[in-house]
Amino acid sequence: FKGWIVSDYDGTRSTINAANNGLDVAMPGNGSRPDYFGSSLLEAVANGDVDVAVIDDKVERILYSLSASSQLNTTNTNTSAVDTATPERVALALELAIASATLLKNEGGELLPISTDNTRSIALIGNASDAGAIFGGSGSGAVTAKHSVTIREAVEDRFDNVIFMDGGDVDAAVEAAAVADVVIVVIADTSAEGADRTSLELPQSDLVSAVAKEHGSKVVVVAITPGPFLTPWRDDVGAILDFGLPGEQEGNAVAAILFGDESPGGKLPHTLPNEWNETRWGGGQ
Repeated sequence: FKGWIVSDYDGTRSTINAANNGLDVAMPGNGSRPDYFGSSLLEAVANGDVDVAVIDDKVERILYSLSASSQLNTTNTNTSAVDTATPERVALALELAIASATLLKNEGGELLPISTDNTRSIALIGNASDAGAIFGGSGSGAVTAKHSVTIREAVEDRFDNVIFMDGGDVDAAVEAAAVADVVIVVIADTSAEGADRTSLELPQSDLVSAVAKEHGSKVVVVAITPGPFLTPWRDDVGAILDFGLPGEQEGNAVAAILFGDESPGGKLPHTLPNEWNETRWGGGQ
């Protein structure tokens, strides 16, 4: 193994055992716990409890990783001068986002992919497709992306006649859906470490229900999700795509799947509940 192993913050509970059994970098705790590496590791080496060869092995793998990622040749000034968002990495972000696409439903195999030859207009509905776009989670996994592409930007770049509604006015959204050949409703939520989501229902899920009640057979639901979510409208829509949290190239990835450039070959890492069971899970959503 040429990489290196790092603990979570405040995740280390020993010095000698951790060092001798594969931990290379111990992230610090919250101030109430000791630093198990640092001076403690120096003392363990001095006492012969951790061999110098073990330290050398850790250093070799850490330096290898830094070299392989070109970090040894770069001075990190935390400015745009050390921008790592190269075209190659942006392309990789798109590739990974496309790979996350999971097709949950495509009634009769007819709605997706969208045929631009037979489609005169598309209604794109949902705040998450535009100003309220969610690209990832928060907490230690949060990333401020440089090349974020919203679903609205990508769809409008691919198709001329797009009717956009943020969904704030449900009645207006339903009316917009009435005149479109295809309706795309985008719903999304995020998640973070240290707290549970308060509901499995995605924001604006009621918007899907309202639109699907009138125009369900031509509705494609695009879900941007951190985990399991409720789909009370699943029997009323024509297609459902789940992308997880696809990152900065979300818009381009969604467009690539919707218009048939790529196939949705992803698999869910979890199951979806059929409904919220108040008696079983209690406490409300």
